[in-house]
Formats: sequence, structure tokens, C-alpha cells
Amino acid sequence: MKSNNVITYDIAMLITQCLETCKKEDSDIIESKLFNCRVVQKDAQPVLLQLFILPINESIKSSVYYIALLLAKCGCITSTSINCIEDLCRNSIDQKFNHIIRDFLELENINSKLMR
Repeated sequence: MKSNNVITYDIAMLITQCLETCKKEDSDIIESKLFNCRVVQKDAQPVLLQLFILPINESIKSSVYYIALLLAKCGCITSTSINCIEDLCRNSIDQKFNHIIRDFLELENINSKLMR
């Protein structure tokens, strides 16, 4: 795994700080980089979980959904992150989420037949 595909503690702090400010230009930059990430380091997970206590407005919704999926992929699940994933699945699945949804459904501890 390339290092630019991994969310480290420092990157998680940056993501969280930028998304908390809710500036559209910041969230667009974060989103473009975030969607290349496939792994969240263990020490970065609690930092990203802080995002789920924020109000999720439209400008950060895609990023928060993606983070919820990344965290679930590595086994870091909370009731709020599950709610985000349910909301994503209920409302619309954007094409940019296809690869991580496929990864999520292929996890050993997920029975994909139950989720379909």
C-alpha cells in the first residue's frame, strides 16, 4: 500500500480540522485527496471518529460518508458511523464510493448476502 493511500494520525488531524471549519474550498480539497485513501492507521481512527459528533452539512457529507466506510472497513464502527452508512445507502450511492463499498462487502466478517 502506498503511503499516500494511508490516513495517518497527522493527516486525520488535518482532515478533522478542515472539515470542522466547513469552508467549501477546504472540503473540496480534502475530498479530492481523501478518496484516494484506502486505509486508516489505528492511531488515526479516534481522531476521525470525532467527525461524527459534528452536524453533517452538504459540503462535508461525502467526506464523512467516505470516512465512515473507511473506518468500518478496518473494524472501527460506532452507532453514528453506522447511521452515516445507512443514510448513504438509503439516499444514493455515488459512483466514487463503488470501490470501497465493494471492499466492505468482501470483508470476511460481513455476510454480503444479508446486506443486499
